[in-house]
This record gives sequence, structure tokens and C-alpha cells, in this order.
Amino acid sequence: MLSSLLWKAARIVRLGHRELTVHEYQGIELMKKFGISVAPSYAVSSSVQAGKAAKKLGGDQFVVKAQVQTRDRKRGTFTNGLQGGVHCVSADDVGNFAACMLEESFITEEAGLPGVPCNKVLVSKKLEFIKEIYCSMEFSRETAQGNLSLNNQCKENFIERVVNVDIKKGINKLAVKEAVSDLGLPVDTFPEAVRNIMLLYNMFLDTDAIRFEISPILVNEKGQVYFAGARLSFDDHAAYRQHGVMELFDQSELPTKYNFAFEKLNGTIGCIANGAGSAMATCDCVHLHGGTSVIQFCFFAFLKKIRIHAALLFCSNLQANFIDIGNSCLLDLEEALGLVQQDPKVNCLLINLSFFEVGCTAFAQILTKILSKLRWKIPIVLRLQGPDVNIAQAMLAGSGFQFLFADSLDTAANQATKVSDIVESARTINTMVTFTHNLQTTPSSAVQDILHPISS
Repeated sequence: MLSSLLWKAARIVRLGHRELTVHEYQGIELMKKFGISVAPSYAVSSSVQAGKAAKKLGGDQFVVKAQVQTRDRKRGTFTNGLQGGVHCVSADDVGNFAACMLEESFITEEAGLPGVPCNKVLVSKKLEFIKEIYCSMEFSRETAQGNLSLNNQCKENFIERVVNVDIKKGINKLAVKEAVSDLGLPVDTFPEAVRNIMLLYNMFLDTDAIRFEISPILVNEKGQVYFAGARLSFDDHAAYRQHGVMELFDQSELPTKYNFAFEKLNGTIGCIANGAGSAMATCDCVHLHGGTSVIQFCFFAFLKKIRIHAALLFCSNLQANFIDIGNSCLLDLEEALGLVQQDPKVNCLLINLSFFEVGCTAFAQILTKILSKLRWKIPIVLRLQGPDVNIAQAMLAGSGFQFLFADSLDTAANQATKVSDIVESARTINTMVTFTHNLQTTPSSAVQDILHPISS
């Protein structure tokens, strides 16, 4: 059950770490600058512009593609009911389909609700072709190793060729030619296909890329090769030397500037954890005690019957950053708690954190300060691990906020589920409930001095 969350967690962690993906139309413009043959197209932001783009391109058939940051465009759905984000249409229908896509949200299994915004569409001329292949590049900058993958996208007779690459030595042109040959491309197209793939490799290195996916590469009867679609991802660690690339990113769709990733779901319990494994375990335990399928969290976040409301994952190096970056970490935690507090669906917050290097008392002091600033009223179930955890619990118990403490994750999940149910029941009869801490001892005088220091 826990392993079923791996796909979702991997995507969450990626969002806040290294990989930034440009829109398809931006990727096509970048490839054009590097001399790569791309399919003629125009990116537009209105139905009128879409109609004009079709006239400029000429022809009778066109492809209208939603520019959204998610996969599975063919299987997704717009909030207005339009099925699919890629459509082959006549010249007369280009404007109509663009109007149905623009300023709408696009929902896929990956994106979930509320979906991703569609602010532009790509209008391209439908090309006649005799061969269609797929190309991807993905390298690890830590090991300087990677591969170029080519396949024919044929279900009945699938062929794939992988060219291993040592970035220090460069790509082997002969190996690329042999791979293209194995995929059945006409002999007279070899030079053009290899030339474009080599240019793509040079672009990959020059732009500090992480992954390129070109789908499809089309070959026509005249031997011409066109890169007709692209998903290009770049390393945000290289932003200081890739200003031109970084300027392309849609700021409204960039990962949060804070050091955590955020997934908003439809449940009633907020969850904060540090580390992907800890977050997955926290969500899994809550589901077990709430009787809701974990699969709904992993793959179908838009289903309503789900216990988890929000999962906030702090990056795995929080322990080090907690002390190194000082007030910026305070801002991260404040932002995270603010995201939970602003949603009226949240009945309870479950915090599951470990601080083995820094200690728990520093976290308790910061948490108390933030809760006071936010005028926090939501009950919190807290499971802490690390040095001085007993002192930290005593500090928080005397802070005046509604804390329940747990020694194990299972106990914490059980408590959070029960607290949420109690709050929900009280809400139905317009009654407010409060919770007092469940510690057996009261804060010591030393802890009271930390909470309320005596001024000199």
C-alpha cells in the first residue's frame, strides 16, 4: 500500500527540487534557435489569433494543442467538458477549438483538481508523413552518464534503440546513424535525421538540460525531417548562467519559492512531514485509520472521498537548513501553516517531524512564534522525534494552543482521525470544541523560563 504512493511522491519532490519544464511552444522556439528543423507553428492566446495563425500557415488541416504543464494531454479533460488537449481540425474549426481550451483548466490523472491553466494553444499545420519516431535524452550530471533513446512508436512491431553517452566524450555520431537505420527510416533521410539529433544533443549540453522528449519526429516523402512536438526540462540549479532559458518559465506555474512541495486534496486533515518517505508513511497511516483507499491519494487526487487534505513535504535537508538559513526557514514553515489554515475544510493538523541534528526545542520555539502570529485555532496532533523531545512537548503544552502528542506515527494518525471526526460532528450542530494536551506532566520551571523569559 505504501509503495503505491511512490509515483505521486516522486512527482511532488521533483516539483521543488531540480526540474523545470517549459511549454511546448517555448521548446520549439528554443530548438529553432539551435538550427533544428521544427514543424511550422504559432502559439496564440485568443481564438482570433488562432484563426489568423491558420491562415498564415496555409492548408486545410491543423493541429491545435493546449499548452499545459502536464502529461496525458490526449486523455485529459477541460473543465468545460472538452475531451483531450490535442485535436486535428479543419481551418474553420481552429478558432472554435482554441476558444474551448483557452482560459480553462485542464484536468489529468497527474494534475488532478483543480487542474492546470491553459493560457496558450499551439496551432500547427498537419504534416503528411511516411515515418514517425520518438526521441528522448536524459543524462545525470552527477555521474556524467546518460542515454539517447529512439523508438518507432509502433505497438505491433515496437523497436527501440538506446545510445549510451559519456558527456565528457560526447555522443557517437556513427551509433546515432545505426540507431536511425534500425528504426527503418529511408536511407536518404539519414543525414538530416542524424544532423538534427546531433544539434539536439548540443542544445542539451548548452542549456543545462535534464531531459528532452521529442514526440513525434516526422519524416515525409521528400526526405524532410521535422521535430513536431517537444517536452524540454532544465536544471534550475543552472539559473545563474541560463538567464535566457529561465526567463521562459511561466511564473504562475513555477514550483513554490519555499523549500517544500504542496499537494492540495479534498480531505479534512492537514499533514506536515519532512522527507518523502515520512510524508508517504504519514498519509498512509491516516488512510488506514480513516478507512479511505490510498490509491485515491496516489493516482486520483480529484476524488472527493479522501481523508488527507494536504501534504506538505519539507525537503530532505531541512535538518541542516533549519539552523543554517535561519529566518528563511521560519518563513517556509509560516507559509506552510498558512496554506493549511486558510482552507475551511481542515479540521485537524497532523505534524510528523524528526530533528536529530538540530533538536526539537528550536522547532518548538519557532512553531509557537508562528502559531501566535497566525492566531492559530486548529487542533494539532504532533509526533516529534529527536533530542529534547520531552522538553519541546512541554514547551508546546504550555503555549496555550491545542496540542495532542503522540509517541508513534500510528497513534498520531489515529488521534488525528478521531479529532477530525469530533470537530466535524461539532460543526454540524454549530458547536465549538477545544482540546487540551495529553501530557502526564506539566512544563517545568526551566521550560517556563524558555517560554516566558524574565526580562533583565
